[in-house]
Amino acid sequence: MVGGDSVTTPGDQAGLPTITDMTHSTRIPYAAWLTLFLGLTSLPFFPLGLVTLVYGMRTLREINSSDGAQRGARLTQVGLLAALCGLALPVIGLFAILMIQLQMTSRRAECTNHLRQIGLALNKYCDHQGTFPPATRTPSELPYPRRLSWMADLLPLLASDRPVAASYLSLSESLDRQRGWDDPANTRVEQARIGLFHCPAHPGPVSNATHYVGMTGVGINAIELPRGDLRAGLFGNDLGVRRAEVTAGISVTMMVLETGRDNGPWLAGGFPTARGLDPLVEHYAGPGRPFGGLHRGLVNILWVDGSVRPLSEETPGALFRQQVTIQRDVQ
Repeated sequence: MVGGDSVTTPGDQAGLPTITDMTHSTRIPYAAWLTLFLGLTSLPFFPLGLVTLVYGMRTLREINSSDGAQRGARLTQVGLLAALCGLALPVIGLFAILMIQLQMTSRRAECTNHLRQIGLALNKYCDHQGTFPPATRTPSELPYPRRLSWMADLLPLLASDRPVAASYLSLSESLDRQRGWDDPANTRVEQARIGLFHCPAHPGPVSNATHYVGMTGVGINAIELPRGDLRAGLFGNDLGVRRAEVTAGISVTMMVLETGRDNGPWLAGGFPTARGLDPLVEHYAGPGRPFGGLHRGLVNILWVDGSVRPLSEETPGALFRQQVTIQRDVQ
C-alpha cells in the first residue's frame, strides 16, 4: 500500500523473515568466540577459568536476551564448560597428590612400626639370653648361607596379639633346627609370610621374603668377622653380641635396615637377612642402592636401643660405616 504509514512487501504478505531479520539471525557476537577461546585456554592455564566464567555468563545473558537476534549460545556454553573443567583439574590433581602423600605417610608409619616390633623382639631376646642373636646359628655344620637366620629366633617374641603370636609360636615349634632353611623338612616354615618382615611400601607382592636385614659391619664378608674386630656390626656368625659390648652407644649404632634390593627368604641365613657395607660405596641409601629405596628421600633404620629413626638418602657413606660398627674408629 502506497501513501500510508507503512509499505507492505511481498515478504510481509507471505509471512517470511525480512532481509533485516535474516541479517540479525546469522550474527554471532565476538564475545561468544572469545568465551570459547578463553575456556579452551583455561584448560592448561586454570587461572583464566574464573575470568572466563564471569565473561561467559555475561555473554550468555546478552545472547539469551537478544530475542534471537544473536546466536552463539552453544559456543559460549562450550567455553564455559571448558572453563569449569580447567578449574576442576587442579582441584582433582591436588586431591590426588594429597591422597598419594597420605598413602606414603601411612606406609612409612607402618614400616616404622614393623621395625619397632622387630626391635622389641630383639631386645627381649637379649634380655632373656644375655646376647642378641647371631646372624646364623644352626645347623653349625652347614655353611652359613644354608643355616637358619636370626629371624627364626624371633618368632616366639614377635607379637603381643594372641592370635598372631600363636601362629608365630606354631611356626617356631614346627621348625627343625637341625636342618637347613632350604631343607624339605622346613618348607612349610620357609614359605610362611611374616607380615612384620615386610615393608608395606615395597612394590612387589607379599611373599616369604624379608625387606629388613641385620647389619654385619663394614665389608662384604663382615658376617665372618669376630665381634671384637673394629669393623664388626651387631650380627655375625660367632656368639651373639652382649648389649654392653656395643661400646659405641646403643642409640647411635645401627641394628637393622630396610632394603628393596635383592630380597630373599626371611628364614635364610647369609645375604637375604644379614649384610655388610661395601667400604667403597659413597651413598648406601636410595633407589637402586644397597639399602632403602622404599620411602622417598630416606631410609628407615632400627637402632640397637630399639628406636626407629630415619637417615636421609644423601647421608655420606662414611657416617653409615661409622654407625654400623659396635665399636668406633672406622671411617
